[in-house]
Amino acid sequence: MRFRVFLLTLVALCLALTAPAWAICTQMDGQITATDLASSQLTVSTSQGSVVVQVTPSTIIKMGANQIAFGDLKVGMTIRVCGNWQDDLLVAERINVRFQGK
Repeated sequence: MRFRVFLLTLVALCLALTAPAWAICTQMDGQITATDLASSQLTVSTSQGSVVVQVTPSTIIKMGANQIAFGDLKVGMTIRVCGNWQDDLLVAERINVRFQGK
């Protein structure tokens, strides 16, 4: 019995320590004010000011349950971005469309 408890505790600890990278990120909500398809960047107006978001090929972009492409993001949409800072850019791991805007 003790061994089973020890084993379950060990497995839980290993899972906690190997959380996926997206589990720890900076989250920001805001409205898209500009898109740049050439550089794969969005400018987002947040409560902290304007933020430039870099979208990469591995960025997951969703509207509801559907995955969408970068080109489907439009000025006026309200989004939640989860990403990590690299210099002055927030490199997005996930983008969820919260409201479609106009």
